[in-house]
Amino acid sequence: MLLEIVQKYDYETCESYTASEIKCSNEDFWRKANKVIVESYDTRIEEDKTIDGLKIYLSEQTKKEYDFGDTIIFLNGYYDFLTSMKISIDSSIIPNQIGEFSHIDNLFKDDEIPKELKDVLYLVNPDKDYRKILAEDSLSIQPVPIKTIKEIAEVIDEEIKSKYRNRENWEDNEDFKKAVRLLTEFFRKHKNPNDVFGYSWNQRDSIELNVLWSDEDREIIQAYRKGELGVEQVKQKNNEIAQLKEENAKLRTKNEELEKLLAEKEEIENEKIVLEERLKELVNTDPNSSEIETIQGEIRIKDDEIAAISDTTIAISYDDDISVNDQKEANREAKEIVKQRLENEGFSFTNGIDGYSTIDGVIKDGIEFPLVVKSYKYQDAPLKIGANEWIQLMKPNSMFWVHFGNRRLGCLNLYDLMKKQDKLSLSFSTENLDFGNRLEDFADILHYFKNVHFDFNSIRPDNYSTAENLNDYRFNERRTEEDLSGDDESIL
Repeated sequence: MLLEIVQKYDYETCESYTASEIKCSNEDFWRKANKVIVESYDTRIEEDKTIDGLKIYLSEQTKKEYDFGDTIIFLNGYYDFLTSMKISIDSSIIPNQIGEFSHIDNLFKDDEIPKELKDVLYLVNPDKDYRKILAEDSLSIQPVPIKTIKEIAEVIDEEIKSKYRNRENWEDNEDFKKAVRLLTEFFRKHKNPNDVFGYSWNQRDSIELNVLWSDEDREIIQAYRKGELGVEQVKQKNNEIAQLKEENAKLRTKNEELEKLLAEKEEIENEKIVLEERLKELVNTDPNSSEIETIQGEIRIKDDEIAAISDTTIAISYDDDISVNDQKEANREAKEIVKQRLENEGFSFTNGIDGYSTIDGVIKDGIEFPLVVKSYKYQDAPLKIGANEWIQLMKPNSMFWVHFGNRRLGCLNLYDLMKKQDKLSLSFSTENLDFGNRLEDFADILHYFKNVHFDFNSIRPDNYSTAENLNDYRFNERRTEEDLSGDDESIL
């Protein structure tokens, strides 16, 4: 760099030089050299636009991983050089508090404005974000003009007042609600420092009541003010509301998990359909193909995955405290414990334990023992055995292992299961009966069993209307979607 400068300026006035050393006492030369160097640095910083951009450039040039602190140290070294050389800063090389480089004349020094208040202002009006006009406070050089807490408080007051006038912001504007929550917490910690706030402080109770409190909360406080509720009753109501909010949050989480599971199940079912179509094609065109056995194995895996999801959704539906991850982890734990137990007794697992509950390839003395492994840690829900698991248990030498938690295992047999039940419940989605004569065929099979009946929930007198004509009375008369409309009051 310096060699290029020397070749360009004052070559004849400088003494001899090498690539590593230049001896020159010409002040004008060094002034010109510094100017070129500064212009180069300034251009580089302006091109990078942000601290992050400069950080990447420095990391690439030095082969050292620069972080935010390293970049600030570099900038401070450069600013100190400019100050010592009495070189004015005329370029946009000073970062603001969001890391964007700006001209020093466009920035202000931060007079210890609390971070919470900057966050509040950003939430109520991002365009007036103070961090855009405040210089990064860890710099060795700072603008002369300052911004104080009093000035940001005035802007916040204006924005809160403007937003609060519109009642829609109380319910629908999440950023406004976050801002009010932050400001409320700030007031509780610091009160109104030096009386810098006007409107927001004077109206804080009303703002908090209307924006942050639910309808139930407002009703309670109004009843308390009217003398309709005592302090203890208010506390009890608050506890009830808090409990309801917690239950609602759990239900919301549970519904989200169930929706994800059902979407995953649908995807697996579609994959299974593709496999079945491929299998049917092979059976018809190439019945001796080795691919048939492979596809049959893949279909069994899909069945196992579908059954696993069904088990998980049932368990979650029964117990509000069970999450998808809890159920999957419980099943994984059960398989690990059973595997360890059986391996200690001389069994080998040749296919691993990747399936959800059915495990093949468990061998001892040359004999295969098909396994079904279930977790029953969460005993508020019934122990569910899926169709795929029943098929596995009907195979010769099958074993049914159940983990009851705390590494307690049970190896169940069919006789014990039946002996301890006075009745069995069978559950499946009614969408399975939406095809042809499936319901009729299913009922025909069940008539061989005693005391079999279908349980129907949600049967209420107001759920069903009187038929309008004789045809509507027929029990097995199905009405297609095309026959139904939103104006058909007979089905409302």
